Amino acid sequence: MAYADYSKIAIGEGKLYEGDTFATATQLGYTRGASFNDNYELRHIEVDGKKGFTVGDGVYQNSNPTLEIATLVMSAVNLEKLFFGITITEDSPEAGDTTITRSTGNPVEADYSTFWWVGKLKDGNVWQIKLKNALGTGPINEAFNDKGEVEIPAIITCHFATVDDTSLPYEKILLGA
Repeated sequence: MAYADYSKIAIGEGKLYEGDTFATATQLGYTRGASFNDNYELRHIEVDGKKGFTVGDGVYQNSNPTLEIATLVMSAVNLEKLFFGITITEDSPEAGDTTITRSTGNPVEADYSTFWWVGKLKDGNVWQIKLKNALGTGPINEAFNDKGEVEIPAIITCHFATVDDTSLPYEKILLGA
């Protein structure tokens, strides 16, 4: 029996949540199209005379799991939760003027959060991905499409809790169709 490679999966529409447990998580918004990559890297030990990779020469190097999404229908408060270091202020509420600023400060422990993405794979199965110690690390770009919708791409990067942590900082659960 062959198993699918889920280390990098193409996922469709979904919902993004924030919270320690899924049962208590707050929905941040909807997403259109996404990609998860665990960025798992092996370093192969170099030995004189070796012609290529050999069985047993791989050593775990690192992993920087990321979820890349295009957000839709997300409030300013939720955008502040998703993107590290941004502040959104209403300059003139009656006119609808809003200013978005981004800090150059370093992230502190309070900036990291647990995010949950729930959505469908292209084959119809439902995935739930828990992103631990996650931080919105991508740039803020807005894409305006022809239907008047605004899509904001986001990159959420998982982080290990400690230097000695041996568990990858994410969980993927296939819930079925």
